[in-house]
Amino acid sequence: MNTQADLQSNAAIMSILKKNVDQPNGLHWVLLRPAGPAGAAAEPMQAANDPAINELLAEYGMDHFADVQTQRWLNLTPEVQKTFEALTRIAATDAEQSGLRPTRLVLDVEMGGFLYATVGNHGILFAATLDQQTMNDGSAERMLVKIVSELNAELDKA
Repeated sequence: MNTQADLQSNAAIMSILKKNVDQPNGLHWVLLRPAGPAGAAAEPMQAANDPAINELLAEYGMDHFADVQTQRWLNLTPEVQKTFEALTRIAATDAEQSGLRPTRLVLDVEMGGFLYATVGNHGILFAATLDQQTMNDGSAERMLVKIVSELNAELDKA
């Protein structure tokens, strides 16, 4: 059952997600998959900048639109999560000695990038961009870190 506080928190989280993709350049899609109690599937929250996605898809000569592109990104999320978890398990063997504990994964792809980050104990964040320049100059990763920080601040209030 959602309490009024839960609904306000959800609105604040959606606001964070939307404002960070509502830009012409940068991240074009974000998805927060909240951590839930064992066995509970918390509903993911996502936001996309469809006009920017459609503009870049047309520029690249692609024959699909934002809805198809965001579905493709969504389809990648389970595999990216598995890969991140595998890397985390490998790093865990040396984590205490080396301080090595992965917190994010940035994949530079032919047209943009796909990013993954943990949001404290609250969940995981996926993000994607079709803007190669934001990958090249590191601004996509900086945006991801900013979103994680904002989400942690909001979710730590609860």
